Amino acid sequence: MPTNKPKLQVILEEETFNKLKELAEKDRRSLSQMGGLIIEKYIEEYETQQEREEQKNKFAESSVSKIS
Repeated sequence: MPTNKPKLQVILEEETFNKLKELAEKDRRSLSQMGGLIIEKYIEEYETQQEREEQKNKFAESSVSKIS
């Protein structure tokens, strides 16, 4: 089914492509769907990690300011 969603083209090593294809088949997804899912999950994990780092830094800054 045609879509108006943005598209992305990637160039992969053959081994990476084969692993992605295998994962997609196991999950009954197209390569495009699997690639999109992996990217979405990575972004979610990245943003969560960034939020943790920001909170950690704020805590460290507030602890230092209390000591000073």
